[in-house]
Amino acid sequence: MLSVFGLSLNAVFLSTTVYACFFFVKANLLIS
Repeated sequence: MLSVFGLSLNAVFLSTTVYACFFFVKANLLIS
């Protein structure tokens, strides 16, 4: 149970990080 929760939490953190990087790159392209 704990490992499943940790795995889902890790997946959410990873997807959030990827989305933040994508948004940052997109903002940089729009600015420049």
